[in-house]
Amino acid sequence: MNGVLPGSPSLVGCLVAILITPILAVLLITAHSSRDASPGSTTTASRGAGGVAAQMRTAAGRTPPGEPRCPFADGGGCAAFERDLHWAPDAVSFFAMADWGGSPDASAGYATTAERGVARHMGWASQELGGHFALALGDNFYDDGVADAHDPRLAATFERVFTHPALAHAPDFFRVVAGNHDYHGNVTGEQAYTRRRANWFFPMDYYAFEERAPGGGPSVLVVMLD
Repeated sequence: MNGVLPGSPSLVGCLVAILITPILAVLLITAHSSRDASPGSTTTASRGAGGVAAQMRTAAGRTPPGEPRCPFADGGGCAAFERDLHWAPDAVSFFAMADWGGSPDASAGYATTAERGVARHMGWASQELGGHFALALGDNFYDDGVADAHDPRLAATFERVFTHPALAHAPDFFRVVAGNHDYHGNVTGEQAYTRRRANWFFPMDYYAFEERAPGGGPSVLVVMLD
């Protein structure tokens, strides 16, 4: 992933699947190019000035027979991923989630059943189908944000919920911007958390980054505005 960049991406098409729960929405977008690439190829984007590294992994075609299937009793969103989406090796695939910020209720562990369920589905989809990163698009901590970079809400609502290794151990996996509830608290605390948590990236109020698909595919420019 590169830092703030001018220009706009060139895309041939996009395929969208939406997983919706009562509080959270996860959007997986696959941008295709007309180029060919070797299935299963792996690329790591370089860290440029003001940029961060992002591990790129792809899944070609549907999940093959014999591969792990949807592990959740309800079938849920990952069953739709298997049924409806065709994965290309020359694609940038990512999640987007908003209004995901758990609960202000300490007795509920500052998280919700919906948030935990979506986190499980995201972990499965990222591992089995190849999600490169996630956009966390605001209202990250209900109702009143965080006090600072050491606020216990960061661990309760984020760290202890998004625990799947494909999410928790991927550098800069969550690309974050603030929502109005975050501004009830200390947004600079969420930004400073970037220096404490490897899979959380929130460098400033608004920023842009570029991701390039494996195998010489298209690039995608993402502009984050609060």
